[in-house]
Amino acid sequence: MHIPQAQSYVNLKKSNVQPWVILHEMAHAWHDQVVTFKDPEIIAAYRAAVESKKYDEVLHMKRKSTRHYALTDHKEYFAEGTEAYVGTNDFYPFVRPELKEHDPQFHAILEKIWGRP
Repeated sequence: MHIPQAQSYVNLKKSNVQPWVILHEMAHAWHDQVVTFKDPEIIAAYRAAVESKKYDEVLHMKRKSTRHYALTDHKEYFAEGTEAYVGTNDFYPFVRPELKEHDPQFHAILEKIWGRP
């Protein structure tokens, strides 16, 4: 895990905008080292999400609506989904039940990886 400016991660202003940013960065490490960035299920779910356009315009906790950061690539899709599955994301879907409704395919994958709460 790479955190070049640790102070910015404990900044109260940033934590109010990205409440689970440390989990997000840890999810990248887990994705890389354990699941692997080449996992075909995650890549397929990401491609399906892109094609469905369901993340093209979503709510953000500090803005009205915007393109979801998860559309950046399958790595961000995994980390953003993990935020919603385990904690609270700053983009919709914000929490696990919303993720299950919005992207059931990805929710099922994350449930296999992280387990049922």
